[in-house]
Amino acid sequence: MKKLNSYLIIAVIFHLLIMSGSAIAADTAYQPVTGPAKAFIRGKVMVLGSSDALEGAVIDLNENTVTGGALSAADGSYNFEIKPGLSYIRFSAFGFDARIFKVTAEPDEEIRRDVYLDKVDFVSDAVVVRAKRDKNEVIKTSIKREDMKKIPGTAGDALRAVQSLPGVAALSDYSSGLAVQGGGPGDNLYLLDSIPWPFPFHFGGILSTVYSELLSSVDLNTAGFGAQWGNVMGSVLDAKTRPGAKDRFHTEADISLITSQALLESPLGLGDASIAIYGRRSYIDLIVGKMLQSHGLTALPYFWDIGGSIDFTLGKDNHFKGIALANDDMLKLTIDPATVSNTAYSGGFSMDNGAFTGGFSWTNTSLAGFTSKLTAYYYNMFEKEIVGRDFNINISQENFGMKEECEWNAGELFGIGNELGLGADIERIHDGADVTLAYDIVHHTRNSASTYVNGWHYVRGGYMQDRLRLLAGLDLTAGIRYDKDDMVVRDTTLPRFCLSWQSDELTVWKAAWGGYSQFPTDIQLNDEFGNPGLTPNLAQHTAISVERKLNKEISVRLDAYYKYYTNMVIDANNLRLYDNSGSGSAKGVEFYLNADYGEKFFGWVSYALSKSERLTPASGKWEAYQYDQTNILTAVASYNFTPAWSVGAKLHYNTGPLVKKLLSGYMDVNGDWHGLFSDSYEKRLGDYLRLDIRTDYAFRFEGWKLNLYLEILNVLNRSNPDQIIYSNDYTTSQVINNLPLLPYLGIEADF
Repeated sequence: MKKLNSYLIIAVIFHLLIMSGSAIAADTAYQPVTGPAKAFIRGKVMVLGSSDALEGAVIDLNENTVTGGALSAADGSYNFEIKPGLSYIRFSAFGFDARIFKVTAEPDEEIRRDVYLDKVDFVSDAVVVRAKRDKNEVIKTSIKREDMKKIPGTAGDALRAVQSLPGVAALSDYSSGLAVQGGGPGDNLYLLDSIPWPFPFHFGGILSTVYSELLSSVDLNTAGFGAQWGNVMGSVLDAKTRPGAKDRFHTEADISLITSQALLESPLGLGDASIAIYGRRSYIDLIVGKMLQSHGLTALPYFWDIGGSIDFTLGKDNHFKGIALANDDMLKLTIDPATVSNTAYSGGFSMDNGAFTGGFSWTNTSLAGFTSKLTAYYYNMFEKEIVGRDFNINISQENFGMKEECEWNAGELFGIGNELGLGADIERIHDGADVTLAYDIVHHTRNSASTYVNGWHYVRGGYMQDRLRLLAGLDLTAGIRYDKDDMVVRDTTLPRFCLSWQSDELTVWKAAWGGYSQFPTDIQLNDEFGNPGLTPNLAQHTAISVERKLNKEISVRLDAYYKYYTNMVIDANNLRLYDNSGSGSAKGVEFYLNADYGEKFFGWVSYALSKSERLTPASGKWEAYQYDQTNILTAVASYNFTPAWSVGAKLHYNTGPLVKKLLSGYMDVNGDWHGLFSDSYEKRLGDYLRLDIRTDYAFRFEGWKLNLYLEILNVLNRSNPDQIIYSNDYTTSQVINNLPLLPYLGIEADF
């Protein structure tokens, strides 16, 4: 019986298995098994007010989620699956307002949804606090592109922003010229991507000749800079351009009270190649030009500039970059003889100055530890001036140049690390000049003098330096610099040294000493108006500096320097006009406290105490130099209350400008009046104090923003003296002041 029951149980189980298999087979044949129905959602998450991708945004879904959510990628893209039907999708990111979208999806439907999140707070990145160690520069200060535009009183101009750096004096509200550490504007070297920048300013200093949005940073190297720079004895302004946008087409436009400008940048669709193009023109002449014609101005001054860059790589070891800039300044007016002391200066006046600069660089890193940068460049500039009936000046210069800069991490030799730097540069210069002076400016007689120049000459230089790692944290950089100009009777070979010691992770000490030279200008070397026997100006720099990071946001720096000048080209007051009998010195201490809280706040306080003197050959006395500024105090602050609204202020104080003292006036045989002035700059005008404020507010939309900004210059409406002018017979004088209280309004559109 038990055996029968066992058979029955087995038979039942077998029967059930057969029935189940038949059912499965039937379902397979007539009703295919599928997974849950799906729909697809993909798109990009971006920052409101731009097309900038937002990485790491969280995408959360309701209960219909299949994948459980997603994070946006580095390019802002996201891609995931949901069930068909109704879903509520939430996009969020830290520091941004979350957004929720209602989505209804059909089976197998693909939905495209690009999302813009509004930034409402600032995120601080984790930072390891360490003191910065520049290789060969003892006193170097940098400004980032993001900060240039926010510094009050600069109208967003890069070189006007440099006037706010430590040790830089404001020569005038009408000029961006840099008087650095007791030196004059002509003592500085201006570079743009390592290319000489012959015309960095419009009209001598109103604005820089490059659109600031094209720049990535500006470095100001003052006392004790390295051997890579030659033919300069003051400071080096080294501006760097940025590549054009590589991920999208981008454009922005800026309309202010003085200029209109626009920038276009885009990838080229060939690898990572990108371009950027900008243009700018002043237009005050178009608005009020006719109103002022009755006052003798036949045309108000106006200027334009245009430029661009291209950037690409070939493989991982070859980077190529090209830039091109062009600018022009023009002015015409009529001078009434009754308004000038010397009728030689009356009549028509016209000026047309311009320049073109272009270059292409190739950086190669194919050899381990070795970097080579080869740059070929070309620039030309012209100056055309007609003053009355007695002055006609037409000067031009054309330069072809090439420079090679190499760095090699050579490793250790006898236990000492070596980082070698070497380079060479050569320029072929064509000078053209057609100058006619129907008035002898030395003897005040109407004796005609003219000169015509049309010739080529070469300027070349080279350097070598080795950064020796003597001990952990202790480096010595020893270098030598050679410079030669075919027009100058003497070349120079001068040493430069820099010692750097990082005493701990927060503190860096530096000291430097070196020799520097600068060739006389072409007009100083001219046979007719100068002295072809001139030799280079010479200088010695001694500098020490200590910098400490107080925390990840705040650093403090204390600098001291002494510069001694010899063999300087000065006015000789004789038929040769110039000789090398000048001597001078500049010494000072600088304090610099800098705070950088990222997008939330930046600012600094700097104070410089200095003394700059020149030896007056006539008296044999050391007297204050024209650009001596005993005290310079600058405080800058910019605070973002929200990502859309920022407010900033800048306070600048410096000792008043120096002018020559009027001794008497006299009339020459032609009936023209002349002033007799002291040999030295012994009269100091009132001190300069100016407070500027700026506020920005950005209206942000999907893919673009509109930014309104307002600057108020000289909020205190203080009368800051600039210069003295005299009546025709030099019996009365008047002080010309810098800018009064002046509002400056602008609009920026960024797409």
